[in-house]
Amino acid sequence: MSDDLRLPAPNALVPIEPNDRLLVAERLAPASRRLRAEVHARLQRAARGLPAGAQLLVLDAFRTQPQQFNSWNRRFAALARAHPDADVATLMEQCRRDVADPVNKPSGHQSGAAVDITMLQDGRELDMGSAYGDFSTRGTAQDRVRTVCGALTPDQQANRRRLADALAIGGLVNYPEEWWHFSYGDRLWAQIRRFGHDDGTRTNEQVARAEYSFVAVIDGPLFEVAG
Repeated sequence: MSDDLRLPAPNALVPIEPNDRLLVAERLAPASRRLRAEVHARLQRAARGLPAGAQLLVLDAFRTQPQQFNSWNRRFAALARAHPDADVATLMEQCRRDVADPVNKPSGHQSGAAVDITMLQDGRELDMGSAYGDFSTRGTAQDRVRTVCGALTPDQQANRRRLADALAIGGLVNYPEEWWHFSYGDRLWAQIRRFGHDDGTRTNEQVARAEYSFVAVIDGPLFEVAG
């Protein structure tokens, strides 16, 4: 087989290839515009299955460990400002709900297996009921970050279902705590597929390492954390 016909290994990080159905946010740095080859292929499959006029817009993809640390630190600081009387353990538990622990429970973004994504129709972003990355309602009765939220209008609920249904064509699953986060082949994907939750306190309902393919990439595409 000639070199130009060889496909990348399924565990390689490859650049996201935009097209008329799959867009990438302009602000996203080139280093973040990468996914595992298999995940990228599944995302492309989802995009090809969209109806006329619909597009997927990638908001974030691969993150290095330092990038994940930055996300963790920003969210932890915001929580500390919002809850000045909370102790460190409480703040860390709250932070883990919104940002994966970069060391103890790495994000699917660190493995190149997760994307933050939304949908456009005829060139305009669909109304999802909250802006990407807006955690201002987190911890309230109207938590609009969670995929299922009673405060949404019927149209907003329908738009979130459209997005989830589109990604499901490629086999990606949604993280119920964030309407925009989808993944394939990482621990979160395996956990949600098998048990329907990512609750670390349910010790008898946690997936084994053998049940998922992709683990965190540390400082490069070849050095992975084992286990």
